[in-house]
Amino acid sequence: MYRGSTVSTTNDSGVVSDWTEVVYDENIDNLINYYVDTAVDENHRYYYRLTCEDDIANVSTYSSIDSTIPDGSGGSGITSTPSITNLVVADKGTTWMKLTWNTSSVVSDSKVYYSTNAINEGTSSSVTVATMGEEHEVVITGLDVGTEYNFRAKSSNLNGNSDTDDVTELTSSGAQISSVTIPEIYNTQAVVRWAVSENPTVAKVYYTNQTSGDVPDFSSSDNQSAECDGDTLICQADIVGLSVNTKYYFYVEADNDTDKNPERGVIHYFNFRTDNDQAAPTIIPNDAVFGAPIIKTDTKGVIKWITDEKAVSRVLYKKSSDSYNDPSWSQTYTMERAVVLDNLSRNTVYTYKIQARDINGNQSESDEFNFSTLAKQEDHPDLIAPDDPTSANVLITGETEAVIYFSGNTQTTARLCYEANQISDVDTCDNYVDNDTASITHVFYLENLQSNQVYYYRIKLVDSANNDIYFYTADSSMIKFTTESLIDSSAPGLSTYSVSDTSSDNAEISVVSDSDSIVSIYYSDSVEDFSSDDYEEKSSSKSFTTTHSINLKNLSQGRTYYFKIKLQDENGNYNLYDNGGAYYTFETVSGPDISSGPDCTSGNNQLTISWDTNEDADAFVIYSEDDDLADYFKKGEDEKKEEHSVTIGSLLPQVKYYYQVLSENVEGGVSASDIEECSTLGEGVDSQVPDISNVQAVLIGKNQALINWTTNEVSTSKVRYGKTENYSSTTSENTDMITNHNVLLEDLDSGTTYHYQVISKDASANSDESGDYTFKTLGAATEDTDLAGFITGAYTAPDISSASATVSKTLSNSVTVSWKTDKEATSVVVYKPEGGNYKDQGDTTTLTTNHEITINDLTPNTKYTFYVKSVDSLGNTGQSDADTFTTSAASDIFNVEVIDVNYDSATVSWETSANATSQLEYGKSREMDKEITKDSDRSKAHAINLTSLNAGTKYYFRIKGEDSSSNIYSSSEYTFSTPAPPEVQDFKVDSIDEHNIKVSFKTNIEADAFVTLTNVEKEEDQHFQGSPEQKTEHSLEVGNLESGVMYKLSVKVRDKEGNTTEKEIDKYTTNKDENPPVIENLRTTSALSQAGKVQTILSWDTDEPSKTMFIYREGIGGNKREVVASEDYTLKHTAVITTLEQGLAYYFNVKAEDKTGNVSITQDRGVLTPKDKKNIIQVITNNFQNIFSWTSNIGL
Repeated sequence: MYRGSTVSTTNDSGVVSDWTEVVYDENIDNLINYYVDTAVDENHRYYYRLTCEDDIANVSTYSSIDSTIPDGSGGSGITSTPSITNLVVADKGTTWMKLTWNTSSVVSDSKVYYSTNAINEGTSSSVTVATMGEEHEVVITGLDVGTEYNFRAKSSNLNGNSDTDDVTELTSSGAQISSVTIPEIYNTQAVVRWAVSENPTVAKVYYTNQTSGDVPDFSSSDNQSAECDGDTLICQADIVGLSVNTKYYFYVEADNDTDKNPERGVIHYFNFRTDNDQAAPTIIPNDAVFGAPIIKTDTKGVIKWITDEKAVSRVLYKKSSDSYNDPSWSQTYTMERAVVLDNLSRNTVYTYKIQARDINGNQSESDEFNFSTLAKQEDHPDLIAPDDPTSANVLITGETEAVIYFSGNTQTTARLCYEANQISDVDTCDNYVDNDTASITHVFYLENLQSNQVYYYRIKLVDSANNDIYFYTADSSMIKFTTESLIDSSAPGLSTYSVSDTSSDNAEISVVSDSDSIVSIYYSDSVEDFSSDDYEEKSSSKSFTTTHSINLKNLSQGRTYYFKIKLQDENGNYNLYDNGGAYYTFETVSGPDISSGPDCTSGNNQLTISWDTNEDADAFVIYSEDDDLADYFKKGEDEKKEEHSVTIGSLLPQVKYYYQVLSENVEGGVSASDIEECSTLGEGVDSQVPDISNVQAVLIGKNQALINWTTNEVSTSKVRYGKTENYSSTTSENTDMITNHNVLLEDLDSGTTYHYQVISKDASANSDESGDYTFKTLGAATEDTDLAGFITGAYTAPDISSASATVSKTLSNSVTVSWKTDKEATSVVVYKPEGGNYKDQGDTTTLTTNHEITINDLTPNTKYTFYVKSVDSLGNTGQSDADTFTTSAASDIFNVEVIDVNYDSATVSWETSANATSQLEYGKSREMDKEITKDSDRSKAHAINLTSLNAGTKYYFRIKGEDSSSNIYSSSEYTFSTPAPPEVQDFKVDSIDEHNIKVSFKTNIEADAFVTLTNVEKEEDQHFQGSPEQKTEHSLEVGNLESGVMYKLSVKVRDKEGNTTEKEIDKYTTNKDENPPVIENLRTTSALSQAGKVQTILSWDTDEPSKTMFIYREGIGGNKREVVASEDYTLKHTAVITTLEQGLAYYFNVKAEDKTGNVSITQDRGVLTPKDKKNIIQVITNNFQNIFSWTSNIGL
């Protein structure tokens, strides 16, 4: 805020020049900003103007000055409307578009609305644009592939004046790009990898190290084609010829799609920095004998070494008088290698050195080393059988190679045969290495092997002087070696991921990687948890695979969860994907909103609890006599609907019960009300007996009968029975408290008439008994099979006559399902679309053998899986096999939309497959008591505007029409709700003390909230507290109030559309403060200055703001002196005393007084001030003075 002034009382704003900044407030409060200016003088005219700065340092222009509005309470503002020009889609991909436009003046905010239908600023999706100048751009992501979208840009200035412009554009079709990574980066090259949804014709990466300002400049960028694998759908581009230690920006392309890393409305591009590796590999030769071959013969030498990084390498060697040879470099980058030098001369000195070169071209060379080959054997004994080879004979194994040596007692030729299975015949094997040069020791170099493979081998030695003498090593399962696994330095790439089966507390995350890996999901409901490592982790099974499914459990419902994905292969290589720092997200299912209630209606021994939800949900009530619902009972029903009523019977009269309602929607989200209380009516105890009805013997056999009856309240079950009305037998009482009763009578005589009576007793021990009933058992001639049928019939589920029910009347949005059962039962169809969740529809009260259910609100041209189930009167459930049906592709009535929904109006639009009339039935209930016929003209596109609606009301409607052939069109039932202005509900004061008032309340819709407390005696004394968060439950505490003062409290709420409701609640008085302040943490410190002056510092705290005084005296009986520590009311206090003397005892008290005059004084505290320490000369002098002090009496 800036202030300017003139010594005048007339309007002279044009001559103000001494503008001075008077406040810079870094605390941004969206509800109210104000400043009390106390530095003003009399007889001056003051002007004020403002600027505002957002969190990214954009500063607004100055506000205007309106001198006609007194007290600095306003400004005329900006009145011109910014006009929008040049709105275009500047760039796009398959799932995103970039829009740019200009405005004629600086704007305060802009939005872009987008939809595949006509734009409705109240319902269409939108993004807010962060630019405030005259040039604007935004990237909109998450669009559908190959789909036409309508866009509307809206820019507003500080005064709320705005302009709009519209544009329409198709997203690109074809391969969709995802999971862009840079798995390998070197000095002059890098690897870029990404996933595609289908194999593209062309794939490229565009890259540059040029920037224009802070933006990458691709005007002269390079590009590199990529190779795409049609099976894995992974594309990879190897970029070479880069500059060392340089930052590069890039984006990737696949056919019509590009991925430029759009994030939070802005294109960021991907980037990497090339390496600056200047270090050559370090070569470490075999260290058994440093630099010596690991084995040598008369004609061969085996050289082995390792490097400290992956490198290609070679061995150069020569005879002492020759030049080095020039062998080829190895083809693969490894850290361990062995080379067999072959065809060497016997008894000769060789010199060799090792060269290694890493992927960045840094080359190193070892020292020179020497070795001598063995001499030729002079005598030649006959070959004798050597021992079989062991693991020590395998000198080295690599991924695709192995070196094996074997020695005999004389010179031989040799063959080594190797296979993946044990070898029976060395002479005819497929894989072998021959050594035809006669030697005592043979070295076999095996190459082109399979990695991670077990190989068996056998060796044949043939005496070089006598071919008839030869020897085979054993065919043993122990003579083998295993090649190493391929060392893969590239980390797994993320191909795709999806989140499915999200419920209130679970979510299933599916991940596909481009190579075998395990996956870990790091997740939290707060982004901040990732910076503090306070997140949860869930990993897939430890088997390495490309498809993964991770189930996250014990989540909180109605929350947004953030997660990142880690993919790690068997070699420890891993990639961490976090969506460019924005993290991937999913939302758990929310419970239904309890839109009204719960309300309680009391009876003598029952309570009826009623409430509504905003969507179909079940209804349950938990209740108890304990206010914390300990040891609660539960009552309710599974049927899912919006209007709920649960009656709890068998309660005690005149008793207070506590209850809570629970509703779970079809997606598993559960909502619970607050704990409420309600009391039953009546006097004394429950005296109403259960009402028994529908008594019948439902199944009768030769020796058994099943008796069934119902009661109006839960109660026990018992039957008296016999051959006369005297009832000679009684069943044991079933104490289950139920309303549908079944008791089986057994061991009856066949062909006999029995009398029976049923008895039920409720929870208050009120018992009722029925009249007398009779039945006759079947005759003695009844077959055992009939009796078995009777026994099983009582507990057998209804049999559905066909394996799957019959589907008829298949339309675009409804079908009719029919089936039959062998006994009366209910009718329910359970169904779901492909990839969706099961729902059910039917009649759970009517019992019949012929069933027909019509399912509405289906999606056209969609395949559904369904089965039917029926429950008989005894609770046995029959269920059909699962079957499928597909709705028709062309809907009779389709594209039904409710648009432009306001407080009192709405427009319903739809399309028909043929020209038809437009008719709409609607109302506040399913009866739909109102009807509108637009006109008799027939068309395929229809729209009817509904007016005079009530705010905050749910409406039901059905569409009808008639085509030229008199065919009647009728839709299923639809609903919409008009918005309601924010209302303050359930206001209560949670606490009041001397200086604080805490309140809580609800709003019927999401809104921010602001509480004002005004001093009734001094209206200028106002206190505020607010919250900008849009929610329905609010809790605010206003502090720094005066004690014992009456305040007027008002609440102001505002929804996201800016609709405001302000309500004055009541007057409240803060508690009077009668407690003196508590003085604590009293500390003293004394010290001497260099001048010998005593300085004593006292410090203490009080538990409430107080002014304080320090009282002290010298010794017990000294005069008290008072020092004011502070006239300000504070919590921390300090007093400095400089008038005390050295080496004396002082006593002091601290006195504190709060704002209401309450005083407290501490008890006496003592302190001994310090005194100077005397040096040795002063001590001797003082001693002499004491010894000879008598001389003063004689005049000396």
